[in-house]
Amino acid sequence: MYLALSNDGQWLFDDLNQTNLPIGVANLVSGQYDYEFADEVLVVQKVLAKDSVGTWTELRPYGFEDDELDNLWKLTSGNSGSPVRYQKLAHSILLDPVPNYNSTGGLKVVFKRNAPRFASTDTTTDPGIPSIFHVYLARYASLPFLIEKNLPQANGVASLIQQDEQAIKDYFSVRSKDIRGKLKPVVEDCR
Repeated sequence: MYLALSNDGQWLFDDLNQTNLPIGVANLVSGQYDYEFADEVLVVQKVLAKDSVGTWTELRPYGFEDDELDNLWKLTSGNSGSPVRYQKLAHSILLDPVPNYNSTGGLKVVFKRNAPRFASTDTTTDPGIPSIFHVYLARYASLPFLIEKNLPQANGVASLIQQDEQAIKDYFSVRSKDIRGKLKPVVEDCR
């Protein structure tokens, strides 16, 4: 999962066993700026909120280092309106300004999530990755045993695991071939 998620480019990867999209929806509540999300959220990709008339707006992220953020904990004091930005903190998304209206399903979060765990009794569910990489899981699981028993196959399996990992990275990094690349200038301060 880590290899796929960290190399997925423009086509976001999700576990093939998931039955819904990795989009969380919550109600916006007037006066509430803290919205918690589940542990399964690994990376927040995008946050959208409806304004008071129901129009969706993509919120921009801001960090603790931003000069424009005086004090994160002062958000609830007189700073209300339609959210335009968000801050991620622990298991929460903090909205700024604080909504001064209610909106059913008015907050959406697009995210990368963790894979569901297998039960020890599960004998029929396939891993949620493309089947061409299932052998990687077996190799990876066998390596600690081979090393512990000091078996000569350990080096060969370790080498195959490295090849598998490169193949996984390559596969997920080129799945977006249908999206044309763009040249973007790099602006450097030469002072």
